[in-house]
Amino acid sequence: MLESFDAAFEVIALWFSDSALWVLFISGFLSATLLPGGSEAGLIATLSLNQFTVSTIIAVATVGNTLGA
Repeated sequence: MLESFDAAFEVIALWFSDSALWVLFISGFLSATLLPGGSEAGLIATLSLNQFTVSTIIAVATVGNTLGA
């Protein structure tokens, strides 16, 4: 049972690491609209992956927040 949970968690983690910029963009877009939420958590999570440059992450977050406003 534990092995299947670990395997499922790894698949989810891989999917999110591959699409972290999309998740960050959508999070920023939705948090700038009437929907409650904060994009800061997504920003910190994306930065902690160390997969993209800081300037790319900031640009994606900024565009998402700006388009959602």
